[in-house]
Amino acid sequence: MFLNQAIVWDEWLAGPIGLVAKYSLLQEYDVSEMHRLQENLIISSNVKHVIFIIRPKIALIDIIADNVLKASKSTDFKKEFHIFFVPRKSELCDKHLSNKRVFGSFATIDEFRCDIYPFDNDLMSLEF
Repeated sequence: MFLNQAIVWDEWLAGPIGLVAKYSLLQEYDVSEMHRLQENLIISSNVKHVIFIIRPKIALIDIIADNVLKASKSTDFKKEFHIFFVPRKSELCDKHLSNKRVFGSFATIDEFRCDIYPFDNDLMSLEF
């Protein structure tokens, strides 16, 4: 039996987005696993779709590229990879994926605009 989806979060995004999208809600949409983005990530062999939700940072692209290359070399069930950048997609990240030779491994490369939260760390607080 194949499970549908695993979401791999940029650790920095897991907190803010987790306030809106609880795991129980995501399970209703066939999310069977949630992981923090890290090196040597282990995802069940029976997951078909792996969805990365990250900020557009080169260091995160390096970790994703290593995980995708390792998963593509394994002999188990082939996975479809998807990547969503929050809050916007970066051409530099696309280029880095190409340089790492994993750009073609992704079925989807897009942006996830979530304007509920400020994701820039240089914003001043508006609290009183």
